[in-house]
Amino acid sequence: MINTIPIKVQKQDIQISSNKKNLTPVSHPLMLTKAHLQPVSSESFKAHFIPFLGKKQEQPFDITEILQNTDKIYQGKGLINETGCIDWNKTGWENLRKEPLDWEKAKKQDIIAFYHAMALAEAKDNTKAIRFNPDNVPEPLATYHTIKSQEAQDMHAKLLSRLDKLSSSNDAEFLNMPLLDNKTGNINVDVTVFDTETTGIKLNPSALDYEAIDEAPNQQPPPITLTGNDNDRIIQIGAVKIKKGNKIDEKDILNQLVNPEKAIPSGATAVHHITDEMVSSPNVPNMNKILKQFNNEYLGNNLIVAYNAKFDISMLNNSIFEYNEKNSEKIKPRELCLVIDPFVLIQRIHPFLGASKKLTDQHKFLFGKDFEGAHDALADATATTNILKYCCLYLSKHYHAEQTGKPLTVKDLLSFQFGGKVNGLDIELKNGYDQSKSYKNSYKLTPVTVKNYPDGYKIEKPKRKETKEFTEKWNNLVGEQNTQVIIDEMLGRHYKTYEHFSDAIENSGIEPFNNLDKKDVIKLIAEHSKTVLNDETKLLWLKNLEPNQENQQENLNDMPDFEICKKVMT
Repeated sequence: MINTIPIKVQKQDIQISSNKKNLTPVSHPLMLTKAHLQPVSSESFKAHFIPFLGKKQEQPFDITEILQNTDKIYQGKGLINETGCIDWNKTGWENLRKEPLDWEKAKKQDIIAFYHAMALAEAKDNTKAIRFNPDNVPEPLATYHTIKSQEAQDMHAKLLSRLDKLSSSNDAEFLNMPLLDNKTGNINVDVTVFDTETTGIKLNPSALDYEAIDEAPNQQPPPITLTGNDNDRIIQIGAVKIKKGNKIDEKDILNQLVNPEKAIPSGATAVHHITDEMVSSPNVPNMNKILKQFNNEYLGNNLIVAYNAKFDISMLNNSIFEYNEKNSEKIKPRELCLVIDPFVLIQRIHPFLGASKKLTDQHKFLFGKDFEGAHDALADATATTNILKYCCLYLSKHYHAEQTGKPLTVKDLLSFQFGGKVNGLDIELKNGYDQSKSYKNSYKLTPVTVKNYPDGYKIEKPKRKETKEFTEKWNNLVGEQNTQVIIDEMLGRHYKTYEHFSDAIENSGIEPFNNLDKKDVIKLIAEHSKTVLNDETKLLWLKNLEPNQENQQENLNDMPDFEICKKVMT
């Protein structure tokens, strides 16, 4: 039996309205120097901030003034010390999450200050932001693999063809229905948002194969598949049913642990925090026991929504294949072409909204806040719903029903998702995403004057008069033998990452000392070898808040539509 989580949820309405390496310093509102506190020419930041509410502002703004007038600890003037440096100890999402945007009260300067801090947090927390630049890749790696690579284009072309075939049948009646109700703005079809947590990412290659899907319910004897312990399995399902009219009831929310009948690798547990002990309890069913009920009661004939649906639908279909091998009553596998995927939609709409396309990171960029219990299936389903609402509102805003004589339909949304042309939609796709968005205006190599900026590891060579103190210090920490190794092999060598530094230390001949094994000795040496920059300028690849260039009218630097963000959050 499937048990829903014991929480109280009021019936509610979710309102959806229809409505090469350049080291030359660049002019950029994140350029913070020691002169940062001095007046800056407004012409330098001649910002109409086009992304904000989608309107041109009559007066230019000076981001320096905006930051100074934002009185928060981890954004605005709280980040800037008395000499105009960014205090790197105050940057990062773990700090910024303590000051989420209050969408009910947020003003323009609050949003700009938050995005300034968000850009710095991404540079600090996410190595993808470093790799994501013109010298390496022309767009985020996830975006390339999701929508631009030849493999992705071939897959989406097949999905479009399959979508056209199914839209003429009665298997998916919702396809030709409007996604939104014209009068109320509510979702016009029954939707199930679902997410899975799994033992890993090894998929059954047959799970999305159309021939297998068409034949699976009728095959006798069961088809030969790659099911079983060779593939990873579902260990948790989260689902939220949104009924026509945007109604959610307590009984329509599911958060179910599943016994995978195989061990959960430690790497997977580190991501979702689900352990073998949690799923091996007698009251935790295996997938075979709950799949039929889940399929009938939660999926049914609803429109399905999943973030990175290719993965979740593959996992679900693999479970269906296994079920069909063991049961005479068959379940039809799910069609990927009938699943709305905000993971794909948001990348077509906002290809440069953050270097990372993970659900947690995209949610931060859109809404300025975490969602509780990330990598919990129910929490992920809730966050997916938020991004879905944003995408629906965004596409509705850019859709002109007067040109087509009909509202935006579910099929239109799916067609856009798979890269197809949608009549009435004023978004042109190039390279798979909105051609009005420009890479070069989205991320820039930006000089930022910093304090407390970690700059890798280096054991400085002591001055002659400090040699005795240097030797005594290291003798006490790691012993005479290791100290001699440090002197012979490591002095003056600078390493940017802990991995490179620790490899060099280990290869130099470091040995265990007292009650410390070699790994602990390396950690201790690293702790005493950190280098920090103060009052120096670093060139960082940062999300660009600068006004649009080249007299363009579009949102070239690919910022969110904050008007829509506010609607979703409020």
